[in-house]
Amino acid sequence: MADVNFFKNKTVLVTGGCTGLSKAIAIELIMNKTDVVLIASKKEEIAAINNELSGTQKKIGKFIGVIGDTSSSKTTDDLVRSIRRAAGKVDILINNAAELVPGKFDEQGNMVIESMINKNVTGTMLLTKAIIPILKDQKKPGMINIFSYFGRVGVPYFTAFSAAQHAVAGFAEALQREYATENFRIMNVCTAGLDTDMYKGLVNKMAKLGYTFDKPEDIAKAIIDGYNAKKTELVFGKQEKSMAYWGRAGAKGNDNKFKKIKTRLLNIIAGFGNDE
Repeated sequence: MADVNFFKNKTVLVTGGCTGLSKAIAIELIMNKTDVVLIASKKEEIAAINNELSGTQKKIGKFIGVIGDTSSSKTTDDLVRSIRRAAGKVDILINNAAELVPGKFDEQGNMVIESMINKNVTGTMLLTKAIIPILKDQKKPGMINIFSYFGRVGVPYFTAFSAAQHAVAGFAEALQREYATENFRIMNVCTAGLDTDMYKGLVNKMAKLGYTFDKPEDIAKAIIDGYNAKKTELVFGKQEKSMAYWGRAGAKGNDNKFKKIKTRLLNIIAGFGNDE
């Protein structure tokens, strides 16, 4: 981590469950004496992380696991009350909740699409709104919003996910501008792919098309270092950076690329969720 540690002696709430990038961020912070709250769907997830941390010899931060979800305003309010009881405060919020199910858009079930919108967008917005008053009670509140390359470029066969991630990216950008004149630091992060279960069955095959799939532990460290360096934005993945730029500056380059790989992408997503 960087020499300056804005996370030291702070309580950080990380959304997105107890696996993948959320877990990697939590472990990295805990090992550097930060108290971390993770939202779990079941007790076994909390127990697994406690077991992983139990063998640590050095002094570390506290891990606080809270059961809950953000599927509605009521469950979100209940969750925030549980977080208050368990942690007492939240200094920094790290938004990382996401759900991905690729497929041909007209063949995807309505419930699948609704679930992606709820998990990626609605839940993130509801929880953020509920946590901001708690953050504002702290001396140096902060927020890190994490979304993927799919939030900058619409990708065929990832249509619903791309739409949801674009919404999160817009939400993050608008929030950053809304609170720019207040004592409230916000950093936005655009990841490439991640070598996690969320992309199970896609990693190796999409990597052959030039897509980046970073290790969550590496990205966790980079995010923490970026916040400590007072960055306002981080973007990962060489090709993803380029395509995200063209997604903003003009779509023609991306259109041509996707025409060439579209059939291969369709074949690749057929293996989603399977071991490679």
